Amino acid sequence: MTSQDKLHADAIALRQLLESTHGAEDEIQALELRSPLSLWMLQSFDLPAAVNDKAQLYPYTRADLWAKTLMVSFPGIHSQAYPPLARRPIPADSHDKVHVLICGFDQQAEALALHAALIAHYPNYRSTDERPIRSRITIIDRDLSDRRDSFIARYKPLFDNSLYRIIDVEKGKEEVHRPQYEGRRLDFVDVEWEFVTANTHNPLVMERLERWATDPNRQLTVYISHGDDERNLAEATSLPAEVYTRQIPVLPRLSYSQVAEPLSRSAKYMNVRPFGMEDTKLDVWKSLIQLAKMLNYFYQCSFSDKGIPTSLPQKQVEEAWQRERSFKNRFSCVYNVMTIASKLQAIGHDTTSPDTFYALTKEEISTLARVEHNRWSVERLISGSRPCTDSEREEILADITRKRWYKKNRDVHFDLCAFEELRPDETGKNSQVYDYDLTTCIPLMVQAFNDLNRGK
Repeated sequence: MTSQDKLHADAIALRQLLESTHGAEDEIQALELRSPLSLWMLQSFDLPAAVNDKAQLYPYTRADLWAKTLMVSFPGIHSQAYPPLARRPIPADSHDKVHVLICGFDQQAEALALHAALIAHYPNYRSTDERPIRSRITIIDRDLSDRRDSFIARYKPLFDNSLYRIIDVEKGKEEVHRPQYEGRRLDFVDVEWEFVTANTHNPLVMERLERWATDPNRQLTVYISHGDDERNLAEATSLPAEVYTRQIPVLPRLSYSQVAEPLSRSAKYMNVRPFGMEDTKLDVWKSLIQLAKMLNYFYQCSFSDKGIPTSLPQKQVEEAWQRERSFKNRFSCVYNVMTIASKLQAIGHDTTSPDTFYALTKEEISTLARVEHNRWSVERLISGSRPCTDSEREEILADITRKRWYKKNRDVHFDLCAFEELRPDETGKNSQVYDYDLTTCIPLMVQAFNDLNRGK
């Protein structure tokens, strides 16, 4: 099926779903899409109000669900099959860097890269540091340029404001892109990128991979996603020896679980865990929606000045979700809750024992509020929002009511800046207060979520 055929099939499927929707108001209508571009458009541009009134739509691609299955952990759920990006806590004083290495750049690899950018946010990033510790996403492929350029162009606001490198190993060329406001504003994007044109088995790449695997401050995960199962399996089992002896997670994409079954009996390749199998049921989105509904309830309470709720009445949570007619805002809640477990784990909480987790300290709330702002900033850039130009920023500082106008009419967000540079909005509240409120709600959400999922 060509790319054009996939887009056409997705458009037909969306129309048919909406025409046939007559279910309960709180029923989630899942829609599997063929094209990642279809998913990007639905997540980036709000649906018409009439559509949101008719159906609670959850669109996805198979690649999108696999990325969530691989990278999202749920507090208290013991069935997590894959290791998290950070296997040990990363508190504010840590020197650790999370590093995601993706070999190949097909549709699945692109989904992995985006989810890593949405999830890999930690307390040791400080925008005021001379050399901030950012999570790193490295993409390596021998035929990279066309898809790389398209990827960077589609997510232009993200890459305009990010540090990234374009490296051609064989030609010995490196191009470095600096954030567009570097030197004029504090850094506010805590993820950096590398696009490396090379074969995975190039000697220079293998030497670098060996160095990364032995770096005590680097938490490395290797994903392998070419369009060829044989190549994926071959690469997964022929990396530098240190990758296996140090148990660095290596995850090759394979179409069928039987192909990799012999690996499960190998002492050497215990760290090689295949994914992408067509015969695997994926329902990670159901848990994400559960949590997203709870977060949305807190969000509406915070923004309406009702204060932080002390309970989560199921009926009110559902009603608040129904009131949220913005499809884009619903997806924003999903992106937020994808990081709950990683945030708790980063500050040292045992996320497998939710019954012992009652509250966050004032210091922990302050730490995680910064992490949340960093996460939100990357999410907004991915969804197409951009920060203000210098002149737009001056205009809004002179008249704060212009902040809402720019957000609504230009998709330009005044708060896309470092946490330290956030300012009061037209209500007189510093925008930081929303990060504090949404962080404070985490313990109650964890408790409610685990009450709903006991024994799973």
